[in-house]
Amino acid sequence: MTVGKRRAIERPQAADLIRDWIATNARGGIPYGRPQHPLGELGEVSGLRVDAALKRTLTATPNVELSLRGVPAQPATLGLDVVRQDALSLVRQLERRIQDIPALADRVEAAGVAAAEEAARAQHGLAQPFKHADALKAATTRASEIAIEMQNRQNAQPEAATQGDPADPRAAAAAEIDRIARASFPTPVQGAARGTAATPARRPPRAPGRDNDVSR
Repeated sequence: MTVGKRRAIERPQAADLIRDWIATNARGGIPYGRPQHPLGELGEVSGLRVDAALKRTLTATPNVELSLRGVPAQPATLGLDVVRQDALSLVRQLERRIQDIPALADRVEAAGVAAAEEAARAQHGLAQPFKHADALKAATTRASEIAIEMQNRQNAQPEAATQGDPADPRAAAAAEIDRIARASFPTPVQGAARGTAATPARRPPRAPGRDNDVSR
């Protein structure tokens, strides 16, 4: 493993080099308002370049993350306060990432094949006709028929009211009320003499100083 321009043969030596490199390059911590801060290229391991970064956590101390460039694997992670004491855990995590590369390649290939198959099924499904097309067409036709029928009924109602349909119970009741009113309150004949049966005659006023039909 190479850290900076120095090469390490054993794990403890690599851990010491990582600890010193992090202490030098992570003095400023993470700038305010940023979730992480890249520190740059730390070195190489098994021919793969290693990138270092600080990542903010829920605690006050950020984590140190070492990632293998171009490899879709989880980074090696350790708290910054621990790295300042001993970075051996980061060395071991990097070794496990290197050992897992063949299995990782198989997983990536399998995921790619699954994604290609899913894309092919989706493309095939898009080319197929809509399975509910007939039902949708029938429902649309029926909705149009109902709309036409409702419109025809609305147009027929004003026409029936204008013609005065005798079968209409409300019109028949109104006609009957009008007939009864005419029979009970006839219109008087013009020029009729007063005092007739149609209009009772007024009685003359009594003479002053007389009782009913008695002379003094």
